[in-house]
Amino acid sequence: MPENSTQAAPATVNRIGVNTTTLSAVFTDADNQPVGDFRVTFRIRGPDPGTSILDLVVDAAHGTSGVTIVRTAAGVYTASYAYDPADAQGVGYYDLYFEVSDGSVSAVDGYMNNSNELGITN
Repeated sequence: MPENSTQAAPATVNRIGVNTTTLSAVFTDADNQPVGDFRVTFRIRGPDPGTSILDLVVDAAHGTSGVTIVRTAAGVYTASYAYDPADAQGVGYYDLYFEVSDGSVSAVDGYMNNSNELGITN
């Protein structure tokens, strides 16, 4: 499922005002299901030890909660979500998390694979 490809573009975003970064992940599904069958979760984990996890979207389908899922080839998909950090969001580098489910199988591209992928600045 996930290809260890969760990323933020741009990789650095200013927290003050309206500034967005797009979190995206490429995943595969051997059954080549329609995009509407998938549910995705994007989370970020803060820069300091013991920092809480921020759920950006949880179990969201294509077209809901700002999530877009696109089939890019047979059995290959990209899920994306535009994130605008709150003005009060902590400054630093964040780890990314992505999870996808097709209703019967789920897979995760976790924080360990995506350490310090998103920088939030003033």
